[in-house]
Amino acid sequence: MVKNKIILLLLFMQSALWISCDSTAVFDEYQSTGGEWLKDDVKSFNYHSKDSVGYYNMHINLRADQNYPYSNIFLIVKTFQPDGKALVDTLQFEMAKPSGEILGKGLTDVKESSLWFKSKYRFKHLGAYKFDIEHAIRKSTSEHGDASLPGIKDVGLRIEKAQ
Repeated sequence: MVKNKIILLLLFMQSALWISCDSTAVFDEYQSTGGEWLKDDVKSFNYHSKDSVGYYNMHINLRADQNYPYSNIFLIVKTFQPDGKALVDTLQFEMAKPSGEILGKGLTDVKESSLWFKSKYRFKHLGAYKFDIEHAIRKSTSEHGDASLPGIKDVGLRIEKAQ
């Protein structure tokens, strides 16, 4: 019991150290998929911009395991701005080597990929931004998207000050 508390305390301290060392991140949030990303499960992230002058890099972070069946992923990202305008981006990212090995960082079978979304982006308006992320995967023999993507564990959005 005491040993478990010590381990939890050490993990908490290590996490706090990692977070405190990352001074460029202004937003970093993940949402779980429950092990497979359903087609209708749009992941929404809300960010409140307090800076309309600085530049920011944005990444979409995906955690995936060997159950992911494709070599790439297609995403549709909708950005809703405070002025009511919406921007839509269709993105494609490589997720696996030709051998099927999932790309990304991690010591376990779950790998984390940080995918560039926007580079040196300026939030032109102060206020609430909403980012909706959905997958657009389909088999080449079908015009309809896959009902679910096995192997995608978490979807995240990271916003950091550009250096």
